[in-house]
Amino acid sequence: MRLKIKQKVKVTVKDVVKGGVTAYYKSVRCFIPGSLLSYRYVEDMNTFVGKELIVLVEDFDIEKKRVVLSRKAIEVAEREEKKGHSLGRTCSWRKTKRNCYQTNEIWCVCRYWRY
Repeated sequence: MRLKIKQKVKVTVKDVVKGGVTAYYKSVRCFIPGSLLSYRYVEDMNTFVGKELIVLVEDFDIEKKRVVLSRKAIEVAEREEKKGHSLGRTCSWRKTKRNCYQTNEIWCVCRYWRY
């Protein structure tokens, strides 16, 4: 088993402890802090118990037998990817209508400053 920092791994959450949750990758016990569990505030960490999560290795120390994981990093990357796809369309002023929004979808994003 080789773990590297910034490596994606699939873990199973087993228990809630003070400040976060414990998860297991193969037979290695790992810790996911509550602040790195999600990009949103998590009020009840018990909802994650028993779930399989794809996480990123934040800290890995063999001597101290410590593995710290982050689900938040994966969620932020997914959100940025979605945001990039939705903003990928460009428009020119000639093609743009006065109302860029139609049925709650962004048709185009244009720079426009008015003083």
